[in-house]
Amino acid sequence: MKIKNIVSDWDGVFVTGKNTRELAIRSIKTALIKESLNPFSKMRKYPRCRLFHLLKADKKFELLKEEKKMTENFEYSADIIKFFNENFVKGLPTNYIYSCISKAVWKKDVSKDISKKMLRVFAKLRKQISYMAILSDNSQIGILEMLYKMKFVEIFDDIVGTNLISEDRIVVGFGYETEGKKHKRLLTMLKEKDLSNTAYIGDGMNDTNCFEIVKFPIVSPYASDSFKQMCGVKYKAFVPKDESDLKDYVKNK
Repeated sequence: MKIKNIVSDWDGVFVTGKNTRELAIRSIKTALIKESLNPFSKMRKYPRCRLFHLLKADKKFELLKEEKKMTENFEYSADIIKFFNENFVKGLPTNYIYSCISKAVWKKDVSKDISKKMLRVFAKLRKQISYMAILSDNSQIGILEMLYKMKFVEIFDDIVGTNLISEDRIVVGFGYETEGKKHKRLLTMLKEKDLSNTAYIGDGMNDTNCFEIVKFPIVSPYASDSFKQMCGVKYKAFVPKDESDLKDYVKNK
């Protein structure tokens, strides 16, 4: 049975350096602190853009992240995103938050974290693949901006990530639609597709439920050795040596 559908994670498959969500969050925090230090900034009228509040919230935010990593080995749980929403972005103008993320993505140093080799592999496979998509726990707008920058956005049929929720152009917060529910989002994406000719590519524990759904689980070549070994045994996943090996597997399967 040939592979006709491919859904892939984003970070750890296409991004080998900075986490996309981390990039978005850091860009927003940095921008707000700069605004709080500028006496002429219009953003200073917002309570969340005051230096004392930002420094206090940032300290607690980093402590909560460390606590989550130690107890759950998961840095950005729904609790963490809720805290970030309440203390950093809720009530701010939507276009300001989009601008923060966009500026961060378009900085020159971000490109080095994106695997051009992997994007080229997907572009070459596009002709034989009926449905090609990204499913991520990370910021959808960040992923889209990166793909636009690299000129690869057109090869994907769907890009599913967490959304920035707003009302009347005012931010409510970042969503956490896929937190612990990635496999359910995958099933929704594939509801009219044949799972027997579908591959899923992932690099972490939050991808393992997705491996159980599809016929062809594939571990990212950038994943840790321990994860590769575990998935090869437990999920009978294909573990490519590199991008070229992944391309040949999909092409010849």
